[in-house]
Amino acid sequence: MTEFTTASFILDYYFYLTFRNFI
Repeated sequence: MTEFTTASFILDYYFYLTFRNFI
């Protein structure tokens, strides 16, 4: 469960950076 949460957090952060750079 911890690994899944960490992966989700990393993906959310990655998409956040990508979305910010896209704009």
